[in-house]
Amino acid sequence: PVKVLFMPTGKVATMKRGIEISNAAKVGVEEVSYSCKEGWCRSCWHTDAFWGTQFRACSSFSKKMPPPDIPRTIPMQWNNVMPMVLLNYGESQRVARERREAKEAAKKEREAQQAADAKAKA
Repeated sequence: PVKVLFMPTGKVATMKRGIEISNAAKVGVEEVSYSCKEGWCRSCWHTDAFWGTQFRACSSFSKKMPPPDIPRTIPMQWNNVMPMVLLNYGESQRVARERREAKEAAKKEREAQQAADAKAKA
């Protein structure tokens, strides 16, 4: 079994490898939003916080368009020493935005330091 930690709620489900992530919602552990019922709106997507792998909790598909090529199941090779931490779509976007802002701030700081060093040499 694999412990799956859903963030930001902090709810934990113990699930078998190879089982669909949406089963956590079926047993009442985590509410998974399904806006489009086809997997394209990304509201049902969850991101593994450690590896960055995206998983789709929605098992629906459109007749007009194939579903996104994103796994829906717990990986069979998951190392169960550490829980699988899944961020919902909104939380994963917030984390990505924070990382991007931190990277931009570090770049600006580096550029300011280089400018100060160049000014000191002149």
